Amino acid sequence: MLAFCRWGAPDGAPLFLLHGTPGSRLLRHVGDGYHRNGLCVYTYDRPGYGLSARQPGRRVVDAAVDVRAIAEAVGVDVFGVVGVSGGAAAALGCAALLPGQVTRCATVVGAAPINAEGLDFAAGMSDESRRDWTLGLQGVDALEEEWLHIVEWIVGGLPGLELRDPERAMLVAAFGEATRQGSGGFVDDSLALVRDWGFAVDAVRAPTRVMMARADGIPGAHGDWLVRRLANAELLWVDGGHFGPRDEPEMDLMTWVGHGGPNP
Repeated sequence: MLAFCRWGAPDGAPLFLLHGTPGSRLLRHVGDGYHRNGLCVYTYDRPGYGLSARQPGRRVVDAAVDVRAIAEAVGVDVFGVVGVSGGAAAALGCAALLPGQVTRCATVVGAAPINAEGLDFAAGMSDESRRDWTLGLQGVDALEEEWLHIVEWIVGGLPGLELRDPERAMLVAAFGEATRQGSGGFVDDSLALVRDWGFAVDAVRAPTRVMMARADGIPGAHGDWLVRRLANAELLWVDGGHFGPRDEPEMDLMTWVGHGGPNP
């Protein structure tokens, strides 16, 4: 079972927004931006989060199967896809596996594959980001211990993040929903990201934009690596850290993705 939501204009340009790690179908942009820009945005709980049944051992590429199933259920033939943070790789997987359906793709503060050839993966990475990836490599026990700290952070209202009240309320709800089934979604996501993703990045043929944040813990070399290997890609730089703020640039990016139209 997969749980999903629809936001924005029902008759707008369709696109999927894939949440980070952890996350849920409640992650979206607050306000009326989707309506103003004529976007119909679908979000869903990856397996193990929210109301979607867990699938232990899932790979990053399996998100393409989920997205295709939801698209068929709602009657959408072609669409754009955007992935944020831990969902960035999943967005690329959708574009690689669904070339006849994904018109445009974008990633936001995502990383390159951990086994990326020609990239020193951890070079220039912040201590916090390096630690997050190391936990995935250490395995389930380390991730379960980290999950306890994440839940404490969510329950505490996301201390350390400078956010406007509406964004904070949305993130607290989205992250809170991610905890509904316990640690499963987070563990499976984290393990999938440090294993083979199940597709080749250079298989993505759809026009793609890679958005990196100047104060994020993921270094620009990751964005450079992705853009060099994607067939039709552009690197975008924005101010702010992993959680922004970048409302206007992200909305511009979403609009570009959603209004891409069918592939030539």
